[in-house]
Amino acid sequence: MKMLRNQLNGNAKTKFTLALCTVLALTAIPARADDYNDKDKNKGAPDKDSVTATGRATSLSRSDQKFIHDAARGGMMEVHMGKLGIQKAQNEQVKQFSQKLIDDHTKANAELRQLAASKGLMLPEPREGITSTDPSVTGVDAVGAPGANTETSTDRSQVRDKSEAAENSKAEMKKLHSLSGTDFDRAFVKIAVKDHEKDVKEFERASEKADDADVKAFAAKMLTTLRDHLQTAKSLEPQVKNAGAAALDVGSESDVSPGKINASDSK
Repeated sequence: MKMLRNQLNGNAKTKFTLALCTVLALTAIPARADDYNDKDKNKGAPDKDSVTATGRATSLSRSDQKFIHDAARGGMMEVHMGKLGIQKAQNEQVKQFSQKLIDDHTKANAELRQLAASKGLMLPEPREGITSTDPSVTGVDAVGAPGANTETSTDRSQVRDKSEAAENSKAEMKKLHSLSGTDFDRAFVKIAVKDHEKDVKEFERASEKADDADVKAFAAKMLTTLRDHLQTAKSLEPQVKNAGAAALDVGSESDVSPGKINASDSK
């Protein structure tokens, strides 16, 4: 009887020990799982500076990201300038140049957007208002710059672009919106020369020093187009300048009344 009691007590102790071990094991599992999850989260996690507004990691360096954003903003401004030129230019060759800006930069912008997406970098879509000639719509806000007025659920965290270049672009667009005739042509060509001189320098730098090989190749490819645009814009400068001077001469002649002319002739 005593032996049976001891055996029962031993079985009870064994069961209690097993139960206690089970409880301890179950308690430890969540903690260990959290440890593993934390390790998995940290393992290979990209630096916070390389995460875009979409939450996706990008392999691009910060300098390459900046180049892409600047190129996107500049490209969309050129398209907007071209549309203004088609609508407002008086010189026929300025109109032809405007169409070339639209065609070439629309194509380049699509290639740049595809390149950015392949690197995990999301560029905001341009606003519909970019085609407007309303002076309140500069078109620059739609250029795909960080924080442009295209905020959606995917890019609300982007910082609004307050760079000097963006502000200058807005001022230039507003100026073009306010001009017409030969004044528009001269301002248009002057802005086109200045912007393309700057673009050529930036794309030359990127074609040589960009960290990403695809970004470097895109910059090199675009250089031919940008240099062609710059050469065309420079060739238009004397034409629009002379046209403006001719307009002033015509205006000064029209200020002379027939009576004054007759009086002079009578002398």
